Amino acid sequence: MSSLIRITTSEVKSFLSAIPKWKFIPNMNSTSDTLVRVYQFKSFEDTWSFLTKVAMRSHKLGHHVKIINLYNVVELELTTHDVGGLSELDFKMAKAFEKSAEQLGLKE
Repeated sequence: MSSLIRITTSEVKSFLSAIPKWKFIPNMNSTSDTLVRVYQFKSFEDTWSFLTKVAMRSHKLGHHVKIINLYNVVELELTTHDVGGLSELDFKMAKAFEKSAEQLGLKE
């Protein structure tokens, strides 16, 4: 598992190049840096397939994501509360979520 060490803003910018559709939100809610991504799927069924994959990945890694869902739209927020910011684990999970979403197909 990736080390749970807070990464610097310059490291965040470097990691973002691998997940360009994710947004870096510094100090979200005055608590910690966050990664945010909104997905829109073709159907409600695809949305729930994706959410199941997100839940299983989060459970497996013991690192849980904030999920906001409305029909075929899913917003994910990642942060590592234990370090008060982002860790490599947040980026590992974001990459896995991107792969899962691409496999299901997103609404254009």
